[in-house]
Parts: sequence; structure tokens; C-alpha cells
Amino acid sequence: RVLLVGEGDFSFARALVRVTSAAAGMVARETSSMSSVTITATSLESASVIRQAWRGASNVDALAAAPNVRVEHGVDATALLETFERGTFDRVCFMFPHIAGKGRINRNRELLSGYLSSASDVLAPNGLIEVALAPGQGGTSVDGSALRDYGNSWQAYTQGAEAGLLMIDVVPFDDAAWRALEYESRGHWRSAEAERGFRTEQGASHVFCREHERPDGAFCEYAQAFERDCSIWCRADDADGESIIREEFARALNGADVQLDVSQIDEYRETESNRLSRTYRVVYTSRTIALTREKVNSYNDSARANLGDQLRGAMP
Repeated sequence: RVLLVGEGDFSFARALVRVTSAAAGMVARETSSMSSVTITATSLESASVIRQAWRGASNVDALAAAPNVRVEHGVDATALLETFERGTFDRVCFMFPHIAGKGRINRNRELLSGYLSSASDVLAPNGLIEVALAPGQGGTSVDGSALRDYGNSWQAYTQGAEAGLLMIDVVPFDDAAWRALEYESRGHWRSAEAERGFRTEQGASHVFCREHERPDGAFCEYAQAFERDCSIWCRADDADGESIIREEFARALNGADVQLDVSQIDEYRETESNRLSRTYRVVYTSRTIALTREKVNSYNDSARANLGDQLRGAMP
């Protein structure tokens, strides 16, 4: 049960219907035949807009005549429960989403976040969510030469984590294979009126699962690291301070599968009291937990409280 959202001319949906064997990197890659697959292809725009502005009439008509295919219009990818029931689909896909207009990175992050959260609402147990992004948008090494600073990307990992989703795979979008199936990139991202296709060559497909439904053997290889600095007062003869800090930060995780890297980055001695302050940098990463700022701050605050009780209380 595959749901496609945000279709324009419906050429991707029609290409997917044409697939009869595995398609690398896409939702059909685990199927050997389309006979067991049902596809619901949707657009935000009305049927008349799709036919006129998007020139999708022939594709929509072909899909309407195809078995196991359903076409719906006026479906908001960020509010899927308005149209579908919870747990309806095994795969939910959005190919190259984009808000109309250039240079609206914050709004595109909101679009991506809204889609991932909404897709999770209609996802069946153990289902997968997929989103294909143009080169540089996702913020992982799969972007290759188009890789941007993470802060200048759509931050795919972060948007997923905030929705309780773990990004378990990122694969190159097989542009040539899909174009051979007559998929055509067609978009209105410059403006609602002006048509301009997306750069799909060297794009990347990002795959998410619910954090607690991670398939066996699946890990997040593109997890974002979170850095937190912690300054504490300690005794001058406390040579083992770093290992103590490491233990307390690990204890604050309460068994969570999170990796820590702790290192001292600064040292300061207060002139009047002669007290010694050391600053440590703690880096959090996880391949199995969808880390968010809120989660990391919770771990960090707990660890700081532990350290304050142990080290500051031991000061002479």
C-alpha cells in the first residue's frame, strides 16, 4: 500500500506503475511484481489545475485505467489525516517537495517537517516514509559535491527526528532509471505561475522509520552530532576529572543507546579564590535514537546536576 503525495503531472506515479522489477533506491525496490502493490497517487492541486497548469491529463487518465491505482486531488501532504485513516499505508513518498518561490529555506524546512509528521500519522506499523530531495537539500554526504553546510540545508535528519522518525537510509536518486520510465521533473518552485523542473540528477532519497520500529540491522549512518559545553569547578589535584565527567554524563543517559565523546577544551583559574575551572565539550550521537535538541538538553541538564553535586560539593 503505497501513498504518493505532492504529485504534479503524475508522471512519477505513472512511472512507478510501469515498474515490474526492483527500482534501486525507491519505494518499489523491495517488490518483484506490481501485482501485490496498490498505489494511491495524490496532488495538492485540483484535477482541473493538474490537467491545465501541470499538463498531467494523459498521466491521470492512464492511472485511472490502471488496476490497483487510485488518484485523488486536493490532498495536503502536511495534513493527511484529513483524507486518510491512521495506519493506512506501508510506504509514503514525496518526490522533490518545494514551496513556491526561491530562497525560502525556512518554509521548505517547515514543509518537510509537516510532511514527515503527517506521513507518520497514516503509516502502518513497520512502514517506511521516503522523501526525495534535490542535491544539497538533505544535508548528508550523499549530496556529494552539492553538499552544503548543514545549517544551510533543509536538515532532513532534524526534521525527521522532531517527528519521532529515524533516518535509516539515504540513497542516490536514480534519475536515469526513472526518466527511462518517462518520469519528468516538472515544478512551479520559482512561482505558482512559472514552470521550472527540479534538478533531480544527483538528488537523494531519504528513508525514515518510526524510532521504535527500526528494522533489524538498520541504523542511521548520517546522524547529526550535538555539542554541549560544560564548565565546572574542580580541585587542582583532580587529575581524573575527565573520566568522572564521562561517567556522570553516561549515567545521565539512563541506558539510552547514545555515544558520547568528552574532551577538555579550556581551563581557567579564578584569581581571588584560586579556584580552578575546567570546560569540557560533550558530543552526543546515536545510530538508533532520533536525537533532538530537547532530548540532548535533557541528558545534558541531568549530567550537569550530577557533576555539580559531586565536584562542587567536594571543593575545600
